[in-house]
Amino acid sequence: MAQKTTTSQLVTIAGREYRLSTDEDREYVEQLAAYVTTRIYQIKRETGASPLDCATLCAVMLADELNKLSAKLEKNTKGKT
Repeated sequence: MAQKTTTSQLVTIAGREYRLSTDEDREYVEQLAAYVTTRIYQIKRETGASPLDCATLCAVMLADELNKLSAKLEKNTKGKT
């Protein structure tokens, strides 16, 4: 298996540029940035909140999704052993 190399990648999220240090490929990082951007703009349209509030709400929503998926995966994994 090839070892991944950490690179510095510039991405745009909700109109702001961020330099990320990652070992993921460029396409994957851009997909993540696009997903986060979409969610932030969705929150902005629905709430009219400030950019910081939109980013914070987005983080909470994504943490909620991750937590629910992790719990579901754990439940499914326990059922198979």
